Amino acid sequence: MTDTILLEFSVDANNVIIAINGSWDEFADANDAPQLKKQHVVGKSLFDYISGNVTRQFVQKLLDIVRQKNTSACFDYRCDAPNLRRYLQMRLMANERGEVRISNYQLHTEPRVAPIFFIRSNQRDRHTRVRCSICNLLKQAEQWVEAESLLKDKEPLTVSVIYGVCPQCQHQLKQLQSSPS
Repeated sequence: MTDTILLEFSVDANNVIIAINGSWDEFADANDAPQLKKQHVVGKSLFDYISGNVTRQFVQKLLDIVRQKNTSACFDYRCDAPNLRRYLQMRLMANERGEVRISNYQLHTEPRVAPIFFIRSNQRDRHTRVRCSICNLLKQAEQWVEAESLLKDKEPLTVSVIYGVCPQCQHQLKQLQSSPS
């Protein structure tokens, strides 16, 4: 693994973004998200940028664990682009003031066979899928699968989603919570 930070930011004890380091603006530009540049997010709640109540609860719990143990923690996750699967690791480190520095490292990437676009839905209907905010798997019936399993003939795909957290990622959080400091 490389120790090159992809993105890094800090939140205060109230989860307000107080600092951003690394190539944040370049990452926002590369992902066609100018609204996420530094000048727009510093001073705002981290939770303004997290979709779904289940995902917000997951991130809050992760922050709580690090703060309560006054320690650091690592957590693997995905942050995919339409043409690319990105595997990352989040390292969280709390200080005595309740601030948490969150450093994100890119582990590796994999190209997709065809672009997959995810459109966030405001409410669930029969065409909306649940997408895990941590591992990016989609709920298909009672299984969690890669989005590529929905592709037909390598044609681009658009999927309407709501965000949640799959049982496997919930289990990883529980393991982190029960691990010694």
